[in-house]
Amino acid sequence: MTFEQLNCFIKAVEENTFFDAAETLHITQSTLSKQIIKLEKELNLCLFDRSKRSAMLTPSGNAFYEQALILYHQYETMLNNMQSYRISQKQEIRIGILPIQAQYELTSRINLFTDSYSEYDLSMEELEEEALLSGLNSSQYDMIIVREHLVADSRFQKYPLAEDELVALLPSDHPLSSSPALTLQSIADEHLFLMPRYTSVYKQCMEEFMKCGIIPKTVTNGRIETLINAVELGKGISLIPKTNLKLFNYRHLSVISIEPRILLTIVLAKKKESRMTPAMEYFITALSKKSV
Repeated sequence: MTFEQLNCFIKAVEENTFFDAAETLHITQSTLSKQIIKLEKELNLCLFDRSKRSAMLTPSGNAFYEQALILYHQYETMLNNMQSYRISQKQEIRIGILPIQAQYELTSRINLFTDSYSEYDLSMEELEEEALLSGLNSSQYDMIIVREHLVADSRFQKYPLAEDELVALLPSDHPLSSSPALTLQSIADEHLFLMPRYTSVYKQCMEEFMKCGIIPKTVTNGRIETLINAVELGKGISLIPKTNLKLFNYRHLSVISIEPRILLTIVLAKKKESRMTPAMEYFITALSKKSV
């Protein structure tokens, strides 16, 4: 005896005809009849008198109907009671992320995950790099979305999401503004405006200068909007991620590539030692799919 058979029997009693019962259950009348026949065979009882034009309950059918209602109600109550436990036991995936969703078009990919895997609870927190790295190391986050330079060592497993590059931002009347590309050597004597010292972009810039044996003449640090404003005022040159310029107006400035290119890859990172859960696997898959 199955609860499916019980439900078929109950609906056959409560509806006017077997056809109406089958319609209510979204099954064929033949399937409904087969389920009830299986039930009768198991009980070794005739539940319906089929000798008349429309099937009528037999005395044993009436008695069974009363018991079936009680049993099926208990079954539904049990399922409802377990729902709260299913919700409380939903697997959570905790993600830390730089405030970069817009410029790297990550929002649609994150929505792909939440739409496709509603059984998982996704919590996301936007923070700066130092807090994200600390949170990953302390297992506050399962994974973080950051620039690859921040998680360059072998302790981390990385999944590329987007690629960016460093570009030079110059006043349009600067002598170098018409250059097809610039080298770090060509701007070493300029006043440079770079991102804050705690950022991986600043650290990567300084490492690239060191590789070339260059000590920049003067450096001022600030956020992107501050750097753009300083360049607009003709106070120097800035090195910033190219994609960040999507969010700002820079019509009176020149954007010039750096040669050789200095890549700034955006990655999803986890600790290699941490367990890979199904939720994490699905999240990695969803974020690896680029928007069409």
